[in-house]
Amino acid sequence: MNARPIAADKVFAAVSAYVLLAVMFATLFSLLQVNQPNAFHVNSVTSRMASSAGRR
Repeated sequence: MNARPIAADKVFAAVSAYVLLAVMFATLFSLLQVNQPNAFHVNSVTSRMASSAGRR
């Protein structure tokens, strides 16, 4: 393997790409949440277990 020094512009480009991907996913998820309000609603397992235990 040839070890080459990494220039600062490559590091900044990688960080910029990572942040851009994060913003894109955040925008996608927020648009999905706006268009379908319960898109990320999850029933918790512990609340179902607690409610079923109280019925016994």
